[in-house]
Amino acid sequence: MERKKLIPLAMLTFVLVGSSAVALGNLKPSMAFAQSSDTTKTDATEKPDSNDQTPSYVSSVTIQESVNETDESGEAAALAPMAKITAEEAKSFAQDNVGGTATSAKLENENGNVVYEVKIGTKEVKVDAGNGKILNVESDEAEND
Repeated sequence: MERKKLIPLAMLTFVLVGSSAVALGNLKPSMAFAQSSDTTKTDATEKPDSNDQTPSYVSSVTIQESVNETDESGEAAALAPMAKITAEEAKSFAQDNVGGTATSAKLENENGNVVYEVKIGTKEVKVDAGNGKILNVESDEAEND
């Protein structure tokens, strides 16, 4: 007699547990956990920490900062094999995006980012050496303030 009571109870338990598992399995992660403990977001109005390094961008070609030659020509020679675009292409990308005529383009290591620094008038345009994307445009005048 006890066995007859256990079988329906076991079946009911199986159905309830199974349907709960299916329902939970269909939830999206954002639905299952309403609150996020992500603390990496920062307020855009926060002042940068004095230890923050510029630039604030990340290029598609990166290296360790310690891989850096002391003189600019040695640095450019060391970085050249990593660049996927030429200096002329970097100038063209910068001119298309910013306007004006580029007067120079040099390959640099900006805090581990391999970029071309393209000069257009009083502007310095940082062009990703891997894909030609414009990473930053800065006025020389702002740098001297």
